[in-house]
Amino acid sequence: MHIWGSDNQPLLQTIHFTFALGAVLAPLFTEPFLAEKETGNSTSRTDGEPTIFMNSTSQWKQENTSNMTWLATNGTMLVKARTTNVHYAFLIAGIIAIVTAFPFIVLGFIGKSREHKSEENYTQKHSRKLPRHLNIFVILALCVFFQIYVCIEQSFSSFLMTFVVSDFVEVSKSKGAYITTIFWALFALGRFLTIFVSKYISSVKLISLYTTLMVISFLSFTVSASFAQIDAVTVFTGMAGISMSALYPAGISWVESELLKVTSWFMTFVLIVSCIGMMINPLIIGYLMEEVSNMWFCYVLLSQTLLLCCIFLFLLLFNRCYLNKVYGKVGDSKLSETVTDKPLKETETFLESDISLKNSKTINATT
Repeated sequence: MHIWGSDNQPLLQTIHFTFALGAVLAPLFTEPFLAEKETGNSTSRTDGEPTIFMNSTSQWKQENTSNMTWLATNGTMLVKARTTNVHYAFLIAGIIAIVTAFPFIVLGFIGKSREHKSEENYTQKHSRKLPRHLNIFVILALCVFFQIYVCIEQSFSSFLMTFVVSDFVEVSKSKGAYITTIFWALFALGRFLTIFVSKYISSVKLISLYTTLMVISFLSFTVSASFAQIDAVTVFTGMAGISMSALYPAGISWVESELLKVTSWFMTFVLIVSCIGMMINPLIIGYLMEEVSNMWFCYVLLSQTLLLCCIFLFLLLFNRCYLNKVYGKVGDSKLSETVTDKPLKETETFLESDISLKNSKTINATT
């Protein structure tokens, strides 16, 4: 926000696109280290490890190659399945995380020793000062807004495969994984396209558009699941991925441009509250799906989507119909020297009366 100023929206969309791209590319790091799917006549040993029996005429011997153990005897070869070495994928991810952290550490020290003009412009832009109770109220409402969005995104992607496999008899695990892949692919595509769209559409219009699409997507998803139409469920799964793609970065841009200054403290509160929601929401959905019905997966997400729209509309109207009229808009240069808890109209009335009194004294003194 400090560096990019008013051009932050396309760049925020670009950053969040790379998040989605990382989610698509992450399986490529794990695939080489996973055990291959067994083919042939297999059975299960008493120790729980899969084996394959093959014909052979060799004597007993044991050989370890490519993490696969071979035990052979006259007439039968016992093959112990290759073990999964997924810890190498985590090692690669850890190395990448450490390497990418160094530039930010360097920038952290360099940034403290330099003064940028963008910092001054950034401070002047956010000259509106709200009373403490209103500022806390807006922050809490925004935390709930982002919390509900994160709950919807994480819960939908986490429970989608479980829902379609358990609720539709004809859907296998492979097809369930395919439907989940469609969601993430269109999620990433939606964020990529929004990079260019956000240059011409304001963040408020983007949020309005995508929240409307979310309501349509989850409502249609629920109806399709009720009538057991798996093809329609697949289509609206992809639509849900597009509708959720750009909402988070657009929300941050909207907060910055119309509500309040996006600081590290504000984002810390948002992330903490969002993580709390991510821990609680799966417990609720999982319990309802197991104890009541799988359809509660749809009902909970649809209800949260409607609540998300209501909170957005409330904040939008509260800011434009009350805060902007009483305390001025964000970036209003007339408020740069005004720091008060009194309404702006009362302050202007007081200043006008004070100026009139001084003018009358000057005229009397001259006379």
